[in-house]
Amino acid sequence: MAYPDWVLKHKKKGTYVNFANGTYYLYAAHSKRIPGTKKVKRICDGYLGRITEAEGFIPTKDKVSSEIVVYEYGLSYSILQICEKIHKGFIKTSKDEADFIMVMGILKVMHNSCDKSLFFNSYLSVLFPDVDIEKKVSHSTAVHIERAAAMIDVYLNKKLGEDRNNFQNQMRYVFKVNVNSKWYLSKTTESVIELMKKYKLEWGE
Repeated sequence: MAYPDWVLKHKKKGTYVNFANGTYYLYAAHSKRIPGTKKVKRICDGYLGRITEAEGFIPTKDKVSSEIVVYEYGLSYSILQICEKIHKGFIKTSKDEADFIMVMGILKVMHNSCDKSLFFNSYLSVLFPDVDIEKKVSHSTAVHIERAAAMIDVYLNKKLGEDRNNFQNQMRYVFKVNVNSKWYLSKTTESVIELMKKYKLEWGE
C-alpha cells in the first residue's frame, strides 16, 4: 500500500505503518530470520501511536500498570548462543544439572562471581526459571562449574579474538525490559548491530 508523504515522514527505521478503519497507526518492530531459510519475519515490538494529517504523529498514552523490570540480557544471551555446544555437552554428561552448571559458568565469566543477585538481575533467570541458584553446591558440581567457566572463557577467546573486550563492553548495555507484562528490547547501538551480524547472533523473542 502506498502511504501519503505526511504519513511516511513519521515512519522511521524500526517502525511500520498499519492502515485500518481510515486511520494510520505506527508500530515499533524488528526483523528476525526464520531458522533454516533465507526468509525474515517482522516482529511487532509495540504500538507507538497514530498519525493524522492535521496533527501529525500522536503518541500513545499507555499507562504503566505494574512495576517496570529491567534485566541484563545482551552479554549473557550472546554467550549462551556462542557457547551452545558447551551447554549441549553438559546436557549429555550432567543432564539434571546442565542448566545450573551453564548458568553459573556464564555468571562466573561475566562477573567472576556466582552471586545469586547477579542471576536474578539477569535474563538468565527468565530463560532458566527452574534453576535453583540458592541450593547447596556439592564438590562435584563446583568442579563442573569451574570447568564450564574455563571452557566458556577459552571458546569466547577463540570465537571473538581481538573483538572480545569490545564485544563484552557493547553487549553489557543491552537489556530486556518488562512493562505491563510485555517484553521489550532496549535500544541497540550500530556497534551492537554490526557485532550481531558479524557473529551471526539473534535476539530471542
